[in-house]
Amino acid sequence: MKPIVNIKKLLYQYDCVIIPGFGGFVKNPCSAELNPFNLTLYPPTARITFNKNLQNNDGLLANYISETENISYAEALLQIKDWVTTTQNDLKENKKVEIDGLGFFHIDINDKLIFTQSKEFNFSTESYGLSPVLAIPVDREKLPEKMKREVKAANIEVQRKTSKAKRYRVAAILMPLLILLVVIPFLIPKGVNSSHYSDMLPFTFLKKATYSEREILETETAESSVSFEFKNELANVPDTIRYISVPLYEGGSSVVVRLKEAEAVTTFVKKTERMSLNSYYVVGGCFSVYENAQHFLNKLQSEGYNASIIGKRKNLFTVVYGTYSTRKEATEQLQAIRENNTSAWLLKN
Repeated sequence: MKPIVNIKKLLYQYDCVIIPGFGGFVKNPCSAELNPFNLTLYPPTARITFNKNLQNNDGLLANYISETENISYAEALLQIKDWVTTTQNDLKENKKVEIDGLGFFHIDINDKLIFTQSKEFNFSTESYGLSPVLAIPVDREKLPEKMKREVKAANIEVQRKTSKAKRYRVAAILMPLLILLVVIPFLIPKGVNSSHYSDMLPFTFLKKATYSEREILETETAESSVSFEFKNELANVPDTIRYISVPLYEGGSSVVVRLKEAEAVTTFVKKTERMSLNSYYVVGGCFSVYENAQHFLNKLQSEGYNASIIGKRKNLFTVVYGTYSTRKEATEQLQAIRENNTSAWLLKN
């Protein structure tokens, strides 16, 4: 029975252990589950199933027996073979073959081999040290309807008090500012220069400008006439003259005046934008390579069309047969062109 003991040890480390000539045990992980009848929460476990089709020797069991028992590999295989023969004979006699800590085998009424796992051991290493826990439900007392209404009313009252307190705080902050705006204009004396204040909030009013006619003296009239004559003389001076002698008054001495250089006048020519009119094109083809578009353009021009490349559309060079100002003219040309090029189409600018 030593092979059976080794099987149980190997199932803690491996997911599958095969008994050559008999079958294989497969370990499948299972999550924690709650038993609703006894209200017990069981930790994660591993379900052991038996597959009689896994009979090929993978060497795992025989090699483990050889190392632990300090025997040869052939002797380990012989031990396994003897256990398989004994177990099959017991099953033919409708006996239960129990494997300690793992489960038991038996033959059902349909002559099928059945394996039933024992709950004694948990082969899941993830739940090591965990034990079942009694899950006792918590009874929650429901509040009476009257108490619910009282709690709701209390919450509403608290919200009202909070909103009132907020309004009072806002009023306490804004009231001094309003008083300040009303009182300050009366505290500032009239006539104080307040040009440095912002016009958005004036504290004093600007005086309106008034015009008063000024008496013109004779001396000013004379100076004005001299100035006028001087300006007339300057108008006739060539641009190359830099100095000129000007009399201070009629019959008096003169002074030399340096003329200011004439500023260069830059003339700006405003570029008139050409009005963009709606135009129509008959497209002959679109090409991703410019050389191919140029080759097709040369072909159309050699056939007598006023063809051109109008640029790129969706990263493709567009070659057109011609440009037309009206849709009717473009449609007539399209019908004639489609006799030789059925893929031609109409494009509106």
